Amino acid sequence: MNFPVYNTLFIALLGLILLYSYYYFSQKYPTIIESLWGTIKGKTRQFYFYSIGFCFICYISIFFYLFSKNNLTSPQIQQITTAISTMIIASMLWMPLSIQYHFHKSCILKSLIIITLLLVALSAFYLILLLSELKETSTKMKYVKNISVLGSIYFFFQVFVLDFIYWNYAYLWRS
Repeated sequence: MNFPVYNTLFIALLGLILLYSYYYFSQKYPTIIESLWGTIKGKTRQFYFYSIGFCFICYISIFFYLFSKNNLTSPQIQQITTAISTMIIASMLWMPLSIQYHFHKSCILKSLIIITLLLVALSAFYLILLLSELKETSTKMKYVKNISVLGSIYFFFQVFVLDFIYWNYAYLWRS
């Protein structure tokens, strides 16, 4: 079975809502957005921008692979949809929680932000596992799968190392 159009549209809709939420909050709280970078400045911040752009390419490679694959089972489709949807929905919570934390530096908000970023990272790791377990017989599809898995690994690097570990340190613990 191919990756269903409805699942794709659902994930795409969530992704658009996520992007709009980032746009909305950046317009509503422009001065706070700068403070959300914490102590991340200069070349490190520039690296973040390049990394986020590369993550977009990685994300597209994952979908290219999923659309190319025609022997997915219903449970695989559901698990992949769940992993990606969880990443997106949890990501939607990060900015509003961080903005609230900017106003009210509470342990509860800090904990919720950490849990949210951890949930994104765990979902990204789960996606790596799901993609890795998919079987391929043709050389071409093995190549496409490997690119997709490598893309998901880089995406995990972004959300775990750069966001969960480094951003937490640079914003929640140092600013």
